[in-house]
Amino acid sequence: MILTKIQASAKNYPDHVAVQFKDGEQYRKHTYRELIQTVASVARALSQLGIAKGDRVAILSENRPEWVFAYLAITSLGAVAVPMDAQLTDKEVAVLLGDSEAKALCVSAATRQKVPKGGAITIISFDAGDGVLFSDMMKAHPGAPLPPPPADNDLAAILYTSGTTGDPKGVMLSHGNLTANCASAIKLDIIYQTDNLLCLLPLHHTYPAMACMLLTFSLGATMTILNSLKGPDIIACMQESGVSVLVAVPQLMNALRRAIFEKIDKSPLPVRLLVKLLFGISSVVRKTVGINIGKMLFGKVHAKFGPRFRLFASGGARLDPDVYTDMTNLGFMVVEAYGLTETSPAATFNPVGRQKAGSIGVPIPDVEVRISDPDATGMGELAIKGPNVMLGYYKKPGATAEVIRGGWFYTGDLGYKDKDGYFFITGRSKEMIVLSTGKKIFPDELEKFYKQLPSIKEICMVQTDRGLEAAVVPDFDYLRKMNIANARETIALEIEDLARDLAPFKRISGLKIFKDSLPVTRLGKLKRAMVKDLYVAG
Repeated sequence: MILTKIQASAKNYPDHVAVQFKDGEQYRKHTYRELIQTVASVARALSQLGIAKGDRVAILSENRPEWVFAYLAITSLGAVAVPMDAQLTDKEVAVLLGDSEAKALCVSAATRQKVPKGGAITIISFDAGDGVLFSDMMKAHPGAPLPPPPADNDLAAILYTSGTTGDPKGVMLSHGNLTANCASAIKLDIIYQTDNLLCLLPLHHTYPAMACMLLTFSLGATMTILNSLKGPDIIACMQESGVSVLVAVPQLMNALRRAIFEKIDKSPLPVRLLVKLLFGISSVVRKTVGINIGKMLFGKVHAKFGPRFRLFASGGARLDPDVYTDMTNLGFMVVEAYGLTETSPAATFNPVGRQKAGSIGVPIPDVEVRISDPDATGMGELAIKGPNVMLGYYKKPGATAEVIRGGWFYTGDLGYKDKDGYFFITGRSKEMIVLSTGKKIFPDELEKFYKQLPSIKEICMVQTDRGLEAAVVPDFDYLRKMNIANARETIALEIEDLARDLAPFKRISGLKIFKDSLPVTRLGKLKRAMVKDLYVAG
């Protein structure tokens, strides 16, 4: 059990910092001894509030130590944690609370106003306000022991992945699911007790919760929480707190790479030429000898990330191969994993030292992955089997039966396996566009192709009655710099010119310009259905 491993960490490293939170200019730090004492006290207080095994307790808050304490206390009691996105609307919160039948809800000052009025639910406040004060629960039972560990098949958490405004879909993860995935991650041997992992991503997602909290605490490492995605804030935190691992999504990796190269592009010509030469040398040495000398060649770039920084962990979506290659040639270690909430979350991993750009890697220990019903080219749907696969969708046996068949979870991701056993994702089966001619298009591949135009900041393929079209957010800064006034006409001509060598069915037949960013999830994935609605309405 993960909680048993966390107890062992507290026994072995009682005074080591378990979690720290940058609050203004200061850091709030909690040792492993304090972590266990606080979780035990909150678990006892929850029990006195009438929370028993199997009861659902929701958490609606931004990342903070109290979020961590609440999650661990709820699950240690055998109750079920229901993490929610702090950016949900009032209506969405009401839908999820109703569907999960939560008996209690943990809120912060920022989310308190989203609580439905007149409900019978118990409100637990992380900050001063109405309801039960979490700070009182943290101190109420200083000598309380942790409850006996729940069984592997007991439900630990319900995580809602879609349908918050209409038909919610809650993924049920057991203690055994989370424990197995954590054990597999430990076997990969990439995170150590001496590490300090920076958590920027919202903990209601399984990926940061597993990497930054459950895995980190199981090893006795440190979790650092920062609620800012501003570059200067991230760099300052990494330098101040000695971050060694940054848990990121491709969107953040893209931004970091862009910032590094934009700074290089603004350098004097001799500097730019030198960097280009060193970059080429690093690439050649890495490919021919297998040694990465980038850190030695680009020491100033590495210094920005702090003295202890050693790797980027990317997940949540597919990492652009060019981003991986560029960051690696700069001397950074970039590791990538693939999985879904339904797989707790990790299922594959790109092995360190044997990575393939663009691949999601090979199955992690104790997990099986296969291509189901491959076509003549070897492409088919990825299916996953192992102790990490969810119990099912909450109160949705029909939806569960659709995706779990014969013990295999069918992901909806299409891909193939190469001769070395590495898996590659080509797109989502639900996102694949089938034209009236029968031709199949994976939108993310075309979007990457068209995004090489400097005039395009964001793009999303949309299928309409007229054919394949595109929603485009221009890079207005670039257009202003180039003294271009007519964004739509310019971009349309550039797209037409770029697509000359593409097959006709891959060419865009129309486009619409949007000034604001296209809707994405908290992990940076395009909300394609919403984009299409905006496109049609626009």
